Amino acid sequence: MTARQELLGQLKEKAKAKGISQADIAKTIRLKPSNVSRILNGKHACTIDKLMRVADACDMKIVFVDMTADEIGARLHRKIEAELNEF
Repeated sequence: MTARQELLGQLKEKAKAKGISQADIAKTIRLKPSNVSRILNGKHACTIDKLMRVADACDMKIVFVDMTADEIGARLHRKIEAELNEF
């Protein structure tokens, strides 16, 4: 699965969990529902700006991190260990 497919999947899941329809997203970001459907189903390559608008409509944020996955994992591991040691 590509990063793009993963992101689109997360956007769809978040919208569904919050009861946000593609028509709701379309209205919020002023696009046709058919265009939102094509974006969320990976049928339309759109700009990152448009993806961020879709994410905002789903009450989700796209965040860019300047770390590798291993660095993120190590940082999270240290944080969890520190919190567990407090108990």
